[in-house]
Amino acid sequence: MKAKVCDLINEFNHTNKVFGDQIAVIDKENEITYEELYIQVSKLTERITCEKQPIGIVARRSIQTVIQILAVLQSGNYYIPIDPNLPEERIDYIINKTNTRLVFDGDQLNWLHQTKVTVPFAEKLNANDKIAYIIFTCGSTGLPKGVVETHEQVMNTLYDLQERMNLNEKDHFLCLASFNFDLSVFDVFGSILVGGKLSIVEDQRDSVEIKKILEERNITVLNSVPSVLNYFLKEIEISKSARERLRVCLLSGDYVSVDLAKTTLETFPKCQTYSLGGATECSIWSILHLITKENIINTPYIPYGNPMSNQRIYILNQELIPEMNGTIGQIAIAGSSVALGYIGDESKTNETFIEHKQLGYLYLTGDLGQFCGDHIKFTGRMDSRLKVNGYRVSLSEISAVFHQHFGFENRVFLLEEQEGTQKLALAYQNKEAVKSTIIRKELLQHLAAY
Repeated sequence: MKAKVCDLINEFNHTNKVFGDQIAVIDKENEITYEELYIQVSKLTERITCEKQPIGIVARRSIQTVIQILAVLQSGNYYIPIDPNLPEERIDYIINKTNTRLVFDGDQLNWLHQTKVTVPFAEKLNANDKIAYIIFTCGSTGLPKGVVETHEQVMNTLYDLQERMNLNEKDHFLCLASFNFDLSVFDVFGSILVGGKLSIVEDQRDSVEIKKILEERNITVLNSVPSVLNYFLKEIEISKSARERLRVCLLSGDYVSVDLAKTTLETFPKCQTYSLGGATECSIWSILHLITKENIINTPYIPYGNPMSNQRIYILNQELIPEMNGTIGQIAIAGSSVALGYIGDESKTNETFIEHKQLGYLYLTGDLGQFCGDHIKFTGRMDSRLKVNGYRVSLSEISAVFHQHFGFENRVFLLEEQEGTQKLALAYQNKEAVKSTIIRKELLQHLAAY
């Protein structure tokens, strides 16, 4: 597939012209057509008087957040989604790290300072491209890293999925992901790209609400982390008609077990089910694998898969030399979807986004993998990061905050599953006991709840 030169907001404007009278977004309270959405976006855009600047959005799960995202892009700026449940200290860090000029919080538009911010990584931007968003992920030092993505990088991923899965205006997407999580970028702009509908779930843990939406709104595209899908498949019984309507199921953000894959195929018999992987640093996804009844027979694991369009996957040894013979090495990603880097962190950017003499511009994922026949197999991590319920969690980040406030040296993390939800437990050794409620309260002042 040839990469197209376009941007997210151009696609929205085009979709409005073609599908203006169709429903665009539905939340718990309201629904809005593309034409109505365009009018609301245009009104809000008039209130934004800057350009090429970072604008924060306290991203609640509503139509209003979608309007704000589109207005930021329509005005020529880029958005920083902020989870409203983050500790105040973490929100302040994100705002200060990005030099955010203004923040949408509900109906309020708050100007923070008037100093114009220099466009980050301007030297890496081509003439036709511009920054779309900055999404923060966990860091190893106790502070999150802001990944800078452009319109073209994201569009490369979206165009692949549109063509591969024949996404179209008849599709109805279910939005389970939080807006500060990059899976939501596919939910919002994947549906806009084709003129489809988007239903926003207020609480992804509410299996009753999910069941109701699946059965009443003719959902055809489901994008979920494995733990969430596993949870609600165990909790609810979906009607036959709803199960047969679903035609695309995307599973990513964590390990997809063979058992879950089999259950998904049995539950949604007419569905294309994919396992996808990659990194926030590479525009949502870079690799995928189509799971079928035929290729899942007698398999001990679900393959990581093969590269998506205009992306390349390499396995590198410790000297960063490519390995092709089944040796386990670090997974590196190259191609049209690799991000510009981390905002305000030159050292970490230079460490993980490199110019390889032989392979070109690469992102070093820190993931381990190997070539196994016609696919790549994921084998683990090089560091102490892991996925918990789809969220990237750094044990080093938790340890740094824990040590800073409590000073205990000996600590061990345990990951277990309870009723379909993964729980991360922290065990420590100290002469004097400290109540778990005190530890939890202190950690929640500095870390995201997940």
